Parts: sequence; structure tokens; C-alpha cells
Amino acid sequence: MHVRVQFLTRSINLSAFRGRNFSNVRNLCDLQPIKIVNEYKPIDLRSDTVTTPSAAMRAAMAQAEVGDDVYGEDPTVNLLQRRMQKLFDKEAALFFPSGTQSNLVAVGAHCERGDEVILGNQSHIFWYEGGGSSSIHGVAFHTVPNLVDGDFSLQAVKDAIREDNCHYPSTSLVCVESTHNKTGGRVLKPAFLQNLREIIDEHNNRVKQSNSGGGKKDIKIHMDGARIFNACLYLGMPVDIYTQHVDTISVCLSKGLGAPVGSVLLGPKAFINKAIRLRKALGGGMRQAGILAAAGLYALDHHTGDVLRNDHRRTQTLLTGLRQIKDLRLPSAEHVETNILFFDVVGKCGTSAGKLLADALRVKHNILVGSYGDTRIRVVCHLNISDADIQRTIAAIKSTCEELFQ
Repeated sequence: MHVRVQFLTRSINLSAFRGRNFSNVRNLCDLQPIKIVNEYKPIDLRSDTVTTPSAAMRAAMAQAEVGDDVYGEDPTVNLLQRRMQKLFDKEAALFFPSGTQSNLVAVGAHCERGDEVILGNQSHIFWYEGGGSSSIHGVAFHTVPNLVDGDFSLQAVKDAIREDNCHYPSTSLVCVESTHNKTGGRVLKPAFLQNLREIIDEHNNRVKQSNSGGGKKDIKIHMDGARIFNACLYLGMPVDIYTQHVDTISVCLSKGLGAPVGSVLLGPKAFINKAIRLRKALGGGMRQAGILAAAGLYALDHHTGDVLRNDHRRTQTLLTGLRQIKDLRLPSAEHVETNILFFDVVGKCGTSAGKLLADALRVKHNILVGSYGDTRIRVVCHLNISDADIQRTIAAIKSTCEELFQ
């Protein structure tokens, strides 16, 4: 927390101490802190992962019935998995400590060593998950360009699918992401997912009917659905309908839903059985994990409606307020669909204007934002952000830009 500390100092004749050792400052003066003044309440807009559990969520965690989940005996984990499985209309579900591990296991369960995954060149799996699919599973990535709304050209997918040839890796999986982080929380449209499904099914059927298939596995579709509830709120569509065209999906509970830990991987029973083995091998088998699963259940009950709706509304309010600042380049309102806002700082302060703004907001106003490269800023609204926080952030960015760039 950013604080100001005020001191009372005793008047001292410094000449009397000439030549003395002052390694201990108290030999020089008696500093008596008398008052700590909070300059600003911290506002953390770096991510929706920074949320802290409410008292009600903590109470639910404290009261959770627990068992050993590695043995499949934690009743609260089992309840969460059944709840998610029914909600998404998939055959089975598995609780994970993180979305990164959930995606990593999904790739490993779908692919063999040496296989290839098609995914967007701006996808979270490609950028921000440590290259685990290659270093741990021996899987290669074949990236195709993401478009501005987070999807990619279906023709690019067709072109990226490998022929059955010993010179090539085998294409086993296509990964999509919704909402899409690096394009500003954009929502993949249902028509795109349906068209992608048709392309993949057409390819799989053609291979089966040919003599060159050689028992080759079907290509599958995995969705990184870390913020899937944001996507479905924006679309006004149930999650099971929205995800009907993907084979597997990873859902995060610790972003907009506000749980402290956890993601859930969903898919066919055989896939989840393989995922259980991979999760164990990666150290993801947790014991009395019902304490964490209880937070996820609480979030599903209380944080998928008005909480996310307010996050989206406040993001739009922030966007509107920042438009008055000439030193910022902002997206159009229709391109800000959920709770993530990217903008560029174009003030006349060299190529590091974004970093300068982020540092100044942190030091002078106790406001934390994400800084990407020299000019790009990301802000993410979440359940710990209030309307007053948004207004304070607008005012702080405006005054800071005036100080830095005028």
C-alpha cells in the first residue's frame, strides 16, 4: 500500500556528534513515527486474476467437506466437476490448479510426441504458457494469424493441416481462445466456431474414406475458455450451446469469477481419464482440494451474472472517460466487448510513453495497469473494482498525461 509516514524529530546539535559512528541512525536523531496516512487506496487493473475472495467465499471454503481428490474422494471437488460437466453438457470434467496446466494437459491428451497443433499467433497458449507443450509433450505449434476479433482465417486453417506424409508432423489439434486476451477480450462468434467444426469434420471424414488415412486420429478442437462466462454474457448464450462445436474446453475460475485458484477441463470420458494421468505426472494432483473447489462453486452461484455485467459496463465507462485524453489511441466501443481494454499511449515522450505512464500511475496514484512494449497499456475490470475506482483512474490518467506529455 502506498503510504506517507510523518515523523517527529528531536532538535539536535549535530556538531556535538562530529567524528562519531552513525551506523545506527538512532544515534543521530530519535525518529518517532506518529502518523501513517493512506495517500490512495490501491486500484489494481493489471488483470482479473488479482481479485481476493470475499468474506462469504472464504466462509464457503472454510465449511467445505473435503477428502483426498487424488483418490477421487473429495466430495466438494466431485460436486464442482459434476456441476461443470452438466453446465457445459460434456461427458466429464477435471479440476486443475491453473489454466496453464489445464491447457497443457489438454494438448498432451490430444497429441502424441511429434504432432502439430494449429493455433493463433496471438493466442495465450502460444505466448504465455511457458512453451510447455513443446518442452514437456514434444508437440510443435503451427501458428496462423489472428484477426482483430480473435478468430483466424478458415482458409489458413485448411492450408495449415498437414497431408499424411512421413516428412510432415501430424496435425492433431486446433486451439481457439474465447474471450481472446491479446485482441482485447474479443468474443469468438458462434458462426466461426460452427464453420471451423465443419471444416475439421470434413477433413476427418475425407481421411477416413481414403486409403491413405492409415488409422490416423481425428483432428480435435480445444478451446481455451479462460473467460468463457464473459463471452457468453456478451452473446446472451448458454455456455453449453456456445461450446457445442469444440471437443474440449478449459474454463478458469480465478479470473472474472473471482475464485483464488482453479480451472476445470471438460471433454469426453476417455479424454478426461488420460488427463487424470497427465495431471498427476505434472504434479497437479491435489489432496483436500475441496477447500478450493468450494470457492469455484460459490463463484458459479454468485459471480456469473451481475458481477461480470458490471465489469463489462465499467470497462465501457473507462473507455468513454479516456476518450477526452488526446495522448491516447483507443479502440472503438464496439471492439471492446467484455472486461479487457487495450490502448496505446502516443504522447510526445519518445518510444516508452506507455511505460512512463504505467510507472507514474503506480508511483503517484497507486494505480496498477499492465504495460506491454513501449506504448501499449492493458486494463482489466473485475469484481474488486468499483465505479469510484473507474472515475479516479480516468482522472489520474488524464492528469498524468498532462504532466508527462504537455
